[in-house]
Amino acid sequence: YIESSGRPFCDQLEVLFPEHQANTRAALEFEDQKKRTYFHSPLFTGTSQALVWLHQRRLKSVVSSNNSQALVDAYVEQASIAFDLVLGWRPNFSKGEDHFRCIEQTFDVDRSDMVFVGDSLHDGDRALAAGIDFIAKVGTFTPEAFRDRLPGTQVITNLLELQALIP
Repeated sequence: YIESSGRPFCDQLEVLFPEHQANTRAALEFEDQKKRTYFHSPLFTGTSQALVWLHQRRLKSVVSSNNSQALVDAYVEQASIAFDLVLGWRPNFSKGEDHFRCIEQTFDVDRSDMVFVGDSLHDGDRALAAGIDFIAKVGTFTPEAFRDRLPGTQVITNLLELQALIP
């Protein structure tokens, strides 16, 4: 599970149980259950304040999620938080390269000017493979896990810590 965390659940199942006949059904059941519990998940500590800080600095904020686009849009709306762009999963469009290309095109920005803050080892792998700076957010993974897998990675526990890391 740890090695597949950060990927869409249907992809995680294929990593854990390659070509198993129950994967599709299990993924559908998981997504159905998630719809009932997703809106009870709290924002990361410091999210609202960090977004204000980014906005004041005229920096763009983007959500990049493996949850469905509709689910992420609904969550952001319910939480009344303002991101400049919200990207979720849909067929042939997922976190990683697809989202990075979209951000480049939407904001006419170079990857060297992007920072990806993620909470999974897979997020770090995606960012570094794409030439994007990565900051790890502690949660599922410990600071040590991030540093072991991604040496030299900055690690935060609260999104307000971005103020000290982003020029």
